[in-house]
Amino acid sequence: MLATRTANQVPAMEMAAACKRVDIVVSDRWLPQSCRPKWIKADRRLLEQSGGLAFYLNEPRIIGANDGTHHMPWVQARVGAAAVQ
Repeated sequence: MLATRTANQVPAMEMAAACKRVDIVVSDRWLPQSCRPKWIKADRRLLEQSGGLAFYLNEPRIIGANDGTHHMPWVQARVGAAAVQ
């Protein structure tokens, strides 16, 4: 897994090489098309649509927070917090 969490610019060739070596890339920024991990590229574009993601590596399966998954812990916590207010 590769994750980016920096405002520093990463050269495109270095990012592409790093992406190629991993299964999953998670980033809060838009990643270039040359970033092609083996399984999934969860960059800003995907995360804006999916919300948070849960990765099940033993299945393999991914669930997004916006997928209508009301049984997931992050959804239950949000509902519980709204009820308390």
